[in-house]
Amino acid sequence: MHEHLLERGPARADHNLADDNAFTVRRPLRGERVLLLDDTLTTGARLQSAASALSRNGASAVTAVVVGRVIDPDWNDNCRRIWDQARESQFSFGQCCLCRD
Repeated sequence: MHEHLLERGPARADHNLADDNAFTVRRPLRGERVLLLDDTLTTGARLQSAASALSRNGASAVTAVVVGRVIDPDWNDNCRRIWDQARESQFSFGQCCLCRD
């Protein structure tokens, strides 16, 4: 079942700034398990804020699936390694850019 559970709350969640009050939950969750879907993960602040709001309002488990990930190769050595490895492979919808199989 698909349902919009969250609305923007009184606090602000932004790049590298998570807040427990950035989202409000539309109804009590009473032990329900929730799957969050996000289109793009950059820092995770908004996703963390949403998960916190759901947990604080009764969700027994909150799990997230993210479709895309933003990688800044200048952020740290690990991001640079992932970036360089991904650039070595030609893009294909049939293969993960980080997998060789």
